[in-house]
Amino acid sequence: MFGGSLGNNMMKGMVCLVAVALVVAGSASIAAAQAAGLKKGFYKKSCPQAEDIAQKVVWKHVAGNRELAAKFLRMFFHDCFVR
Repeated sequence: MFGGSLGNNMMKGMVCLVAVALVVAGSASIAAAQAAGLKKGFYKKSCPQAEDIAQKVVWKHVAGNRELAAKFLRMFFHDCFVR
């Protein structure tokens, strides 16, 4: 009956959640990297494509498995930063 509309809304919600998760994770990563002396372009001389490669790999895997966005958040905020 309204399954198409409901499914469409769920998909939009999931895309929004993934986008927010990646922004939050990216912000946290930047803050942690700055605290560690890292910054955007840190590997520019030794491996100019490092940041692009990392971004493409993360986006590819999150696109294939939407659960990864939440798992990345947990890894960034709990497993890495707390310890």
